[in-house]
Amino acid sequence: MCGLELIINSFSLGNFFTIIEKNYVSEKVKYGWDEKNLEAYNDIDKLNLFLQTNGMEKKNYEIYDFDKNNLPAVLFDYVISLYSLDYHYDFYLYKDYFKKILNKESILIFDTVRPDHFSKLFDKVKVINSIEKDTHSSKRIMCTGAKF
Repeated sequence: MCGLELIINSFSLGNFFTIIEKNYVSEKVKYGWDEKNLEAYNDIDKLNLFLQTNGMEKKNYEIYDFDKNNLPAVLFDYVISLYSLDYHYDFYLYKDYFKKILNKESILIFDTVRPDHFSKLFDKVKVINSIEKDTHSSKRIMCTGAKF
């Protein structure tokens, strides 16, 4: 949650955030992902309420539904995904989009159970946090220098 707190605390700085989410909540929580990527745990209306309740003005962010909207085709400095990318959804679901929005200097932070896998996709992969639990283990990694 620290990553989310840092983002929320920077709202007062006038930064603009682009948020890309799926808008579906599965009835049963499933850890990990399958190749169909059918599970989801996001509700865009609740996300809007959460952000505004925590002091973020609507003018400082835009939320896109990954499955329905035309996603922004701009280069991003930072892309952060906490427990979504490669933990609930396979990285390759988003790879084509990442080709459009990441440059060599872009920083991508996400959670995975297979950090070594990404050394072939990025110049630098660093584990920045490790969560070791019986049902919910993962590594948070920071990647730069996309090779795709």
